[in-house]
Amino acid sequence: MLDPEFSPGSEHVAHAQVTNSTPKAWTYNSELYLVKAGTKYASSGIITFTLAAGAAQTINFPIIMPDIEGTYKVYLDVYVAGELIGAYQAIEDVTIVSAVPVFSYSNMNLQIPYIPVPGAEEGFYYIDIQCDITNIGGAGTLEVSAWLSNHNMYVDPSSPSGYTFEKITIPSFAGWASWAIPLGGLDWDPGTMQLTLGPGGTYHFHYAGAVAAWNAYNWVQLRDNSGGESVIIKKFSGSRTD
Repeated sequence: MLDPEFSPGSEHVAHAQVTNSTPKAWTYNSELYLVKAGTKYASSGIITFTLAAGAAQTINFPIIMPDIEGTYKVYLDVYVAGELIGAYQAIEDVTIVSAVPVFSYSNMNLQIPYIPVPGAEEGFYYIDIQCDITNIGGAGTLEVSAWLSNHNMYVDPSSPSGYTFEKITIPSFAGWASWAIPLGGLDWDPGTMQLTLGPGGTYHFHYAGAVAAWNAYNWVQLRDNSGGESVIIKKFSGSRTD
């Protein structure tokens, strides 16, 4: 049987049934605590309760898990009038492991705006990616990157697009002329970023600026360095003179 695993600092309640097998009512003081290498790391504090003669009751022991990873033995001491009358060790130890962040991706959206170039016959298209990212695991930081594939890349028959996917690492609209950058564009996310989220936390990712292939499909995906990824979506861009 595997020891139960908990996250550092998480709050739990242990339960223990205590029976008064004497013919007299007693008031008990009890403590549940965790020990590793002879050191007490966490305690429920003193829990006081009274049992009638022959009565039994399940007692709750709230406890906060230690911040240090490792395996801990679980002990329960019971006192009456300051005298230790029972010292117990749980059958299972407790293991503290750090929870890891797990990002999920939803509402993935790809737009390919067209930018006319002043004084030129041809303009160009660029990639605009938005996606909602939610942490469904533990608190932490992951690297999140946008990946792009189109007919400007090398042929890769094993890829869903038929071309290689390339990781975008530059900031949104890096190197662009000011007249071509949409309002707020310089505040959008870089193609690769370090994203920190708590459990249940969300973030709206928005990157734009990589040049799209014209008169062709463009494929995009978000990926993180823990193996998480969004769906792959594609969108068609028009000609250079649209």
